[in-house]
Amino acid sequence: MATTKRKTTNPLDLYANTTPPTQPARNANIQQPPNMLRQNLLERYKGIQDQMSNLLASKYGYNANLDSNAGFNQPGLSPVGNWGELQEQQGLAQYQKYLDDLYNTRLALEQYDALNQQAMQGMAQAGVVREQAERFLPQQLRMQGMGNVGSSESSLVGIGNTYQRNISDINRQRTQAEQDLLSNYNQALLESERNLSAEQRARLEEYQANIYVNSVYNLQNQTSVEDINRILEEVKGKVNNEQYLDLLEKARIIARSLGYTLDGKRINNDLQKIEDFFRSGQFTTIQ
Repeated sequence: MATTKRKTTNPLDLYANTTPPTQPARNANIQQPPNMLRQNLLERYKGIQDQMSNLLASKYGYNANLDSNAGFNQPGLSPVGNWGELQEQQGLAQYQKYLDDLYNTRLALEQYDALNQQAMQGMAQAGVVREQAERFLPQQLRMQGMGNVGSSESSLVGIGNTYQRNISDINRQRTQAEQDLLSNYNQALLESERNLSAEQRARLEEYQANIYVNSVYNLQNQTSVEDINRILEEVKGKVNNEQYLDLLEKARIIARSLGYTLDGKRINNDLQKIEDFFRSGQFTTIQ
């Protein structure tokens, strides 16, 4: 199902207080099926709206005066103190995902009502065909010289059986169409979730890479062990484990160049030179 177009109409307003069209009175024996799929879609729509509200509350605070029509960036409101750059990027992606899910749910509701309308029209038409067949049956039987009661009753049974087969076919087609609709809808939600996961992962990796690069630059410009450790503490938990270990090793090298270990202990410069010499690999085996 496409997710390129987003409408703003709330289907809860469009559908909640309405019922699918009913058949004419002459087909009163046709039973309208329970609107389980329709109700399920409405509940999902409401659930997505609640998720959007919770996301906005996470950004602006649960006591903020939120406008559900203002979007992810609420005019006149400021994010809570712990809402950072990564939260903003991932939150926006999450919000856009919710918009896609709302559109897909609304589209499914429209498709459901359309197929239901088509089924009811088909049933009504089957009823018209049945009534016409019954109305003109006596005339047809007289023309065929079969005007006795037995022939009439047998023909009426045949007309009724044909009508029931037509109704069964319509119901079967409607059931299959509903199953296909639900399958396509669930697939659209699954693809939406997969796309979000990939985008969130990409945003996280980009965020970590930027912090890593900036941290390498900042470490190279430090002149005290205290500032080196401060940088390491600031990036802890913001970069991945491999990046942090690399920063830690770079920090140790820089601290040694200043004559200290990372815990602030003074080291022997001669020993440091020997260690650096052997680390460089620029030596030959002593004979």
